[in-house]
Amino acid sequence: MVAVFAGVDLAASTKRPSGVAIIRATKEKRFQLIFIGLLYSDDEIIDVITKHGAQIVAIDSPLTRPLNGGHYRAVDLAAKKMGYHVLPLTWRGMDKLVSRGITLASKLVSAGVKVIETHPLSALRSSGCADVKWLCSKLGIDTSSCSLSKDEESGLIAAIVAGFYYFGASTVIKERDGEIYLLPRIC
Repeated sequence: MVAVFAGVDLAASTKRPSGVAIIRATKEKRFQLIFIGLLYSDDEIIDVITKHGAQIVAIDSPLTRPLNGGHYRAVDLAAKKMGYHVLPLTWRGMDKLVSRGITLASKLVSAGVKVIETHPLSALRSSGCADVKWLCSKLGIDTSSCSLSKDEESGLIAAIVAGFYYFGASTVIKERDGEIYLLPRIC
């Protein structure tokens, strides 16, 4: 059985690139990179994800807002307590990112894709791997032919989170106002 997953390091503005990665996995949890690149518009992102048949996409963006206003959601505060660095949702750039993330997630769900929220830097940290290259080598993902930007690296981590979610092996920080999916210890 082969499954396909996507990861998106979403930019707040369509004028800045979003890192998008698509990976394929087998039951043995071996992953193969099938697409990685920088995309700009929501339509470009959706087209690449649906063209490759991704079943699950993990987006690096908050996909909900705080229930009672304020700077943070309860799930963000729980992540901060665990030592993960998340930004306040009320910052101007973050507010734009949340709006775009919610819109993109809605469009992907309408296209039949399962969407989850992740935070790639926290996922890398939860994996115990020092960097993306080490994470990829532990999972058998060959990135030797690519020179990856930070956005593409984050998109790849997000795609890996989606894969682990599919196999029921991700970890989650869950509160009443959201869920952030991370990686289990890998390294």
